[in-house]
Amino acid sequence: MFRKKGLLVRIYGDNCNKYSDLLNKLPENIINQIEKAGVCKRLINPESCNQKCPMGYDFYIGKKHYQKCRNSCFYLEFDSESIPFIVKIIEKEMKERGE
Repeated sequence: MFRKKGLLVRIYGDNCNKYSDLLNKLPENIINQIEKAGVCKRLINPESCNQKCPMGYDFYIGKKHYQKCRNSCFYLEFDSESIPFIVKIIEKEMKERGE
């Protein structure tokens, strides 16, 4: 998607808790983007969000616990520094999904 900041990519990392090794190697700028993502309301209180929502992601990066909305968690700026990591996230997710 193109936004004011430039090109952004959204990854639905449904299996992100299965590749914590990769998440622990993410650069600070990507971790900062993940930290800015909204909290998943359904993980905190299942009644507080649309019941059709498949819920967000519950995972760790290092010792920090994240419960992020699936629509904004991996909504990342696509630039020369992030491209290799975005590709790795996509590859890991595809492998976990069996694609």
